[in-house]
Amino acid sequence: MFKKHTALSFFAVATVISGCSSGSSSSTSSSNVTAHAYVNQQDMENAAVYSGSVAESGTINSNGFNIVTGDPKRSDSKGYASLTVDKNQAVILEARNVANDGNGFVATTRKCQVVAGCQVSGETKAFGTYFIQPTAYQVRSVVYKPGNKSRNNINAITHIAQAFAYQKDVLNKADNGTFTPYDIELANSQVSNLFDINDIISYVPADLSQLTSVGGSETEKNDAIRYGALLAALQQLELASDAPQNFLPTLSEQFAGNVGQLYQKDSDDSQTQILTMEIWLTTAKTNLEAVIQQLGSAGIKANAETVVTGFETQIAALQEDVLTSAVHANITDIISASEQSDIALGLAQVKAFVKSMKDYRNTFWTDGYEAQITDHAELVQTFNKNHAGNIDTATDQYIQVYKYYLSCASGSCDDQNMWHSAARQCGN
Repeated sequence: MFKKHTALSFFAVATVISGCSSGSSSSTSSSNVTAHAYVNQQDMENAAVYSGSVAESGTINSNGFNIVTGDPKRSDSKGYASLTVDKNQAVILEARNVANDGNGFVATTRKCQVVAGCQVSGETKAFGTYFIQPTAYQVRSVVYKPGNKSRNNINAITHIAQAFAYQKDVLNKADNGTFTPYDIELANSQVSNLFDINDIISYVPADLSQLTSVGGSETEKNDAIRYGALLAALQQLELASDAPQNFLPTLSEQFAGNVGQLYQKDSDDSQTQILTMEIWLTTAKTNLEAVIQQLGSAGIKANAETVVTGFETQIAALQEDVLTSAVHANITDIISASEQSDIALGLAQVKAFVKSMKDYRNTFWTDGYEAQITDHAELVQTFNKNHAGNIDTATDQYIQVYKYYLSCASGSCDDQNMWHSAARQCGN
């Protein structure tokens, strides 16, 4: 199911202890490759698509607001964007909707994948038509060592997988809060198995409004239709919820809390879960049946009917108030033995570093050093006390210059500002 990695990397050690490593983990032009990113079901146009590296510590390199930063690419009508990523790193891919800014960037649109229509801001948008995403929408995927020209999906299913990978130690089913190569690969594997999709990252989810264009082998067609039907069901459930902008974040949090599982079915609404497998599969099946009615005699119709039969079999086997039991692939089938050894070395070095940090109180403050630090601190405090007035004056003048600059930049210089006369004397 998943390609085994063979290249060695050093992922787990924080950059602050790079001296413990024999090599550098920073990105270079020689390690950059092109990654083909596709948002949703190849149907989200003008999304802002970002790529960022996962920090050496296993956290997201972001601006502090838990979003990936940088210069985004805009997705085309097929949801496609070409990204430059580091083939030796774990990368986080993120797509967000944006509003029309009046400067040439038009608002993000999504295609309605629901035959009965999509409920958007009190209106029904027809199946196969695009609509402006009305609320904040953010989806992610996380990939360990993406290959050159590799396909990388970014959708709601990859989003819940990355949430699982981040919040949990997937291998040991414990709380975590960081990404590791194990977490990334095993989470993507487990979610793929949960939904019976060959690979949620690289396999193509079908645009249900364009099923006749789905190609590949019979198995590939079935996987594409199944993947697309599951994503379409999420779109329908999200837009119909009381707070669409909270639907996917809540689902992701609960999914990770359940260690990458969903409750199969809920007989009496006793579970406080936003979604069960029964609701998800039933919604997907019902919508796909409606799609089939529009296919006529197209050859792809038989593939869609096969997928519906699969949904029916799954639904019939679901049990009340019981979690699903999906498992990930064997780790040796995903990450090579040599790379596992390299990762283990990194983890050992991290543990050694943490141990040394804990002991710094005893080793850092050598005889006489604390006295020097205290003397220097007192010198700074004395300087500040003696020159506080001058510093305050300089700060106030700087603020006045800044305010004057802003007023002039807006087209009308503030003639009451203390710097206005000085600017006139300078010929400005």
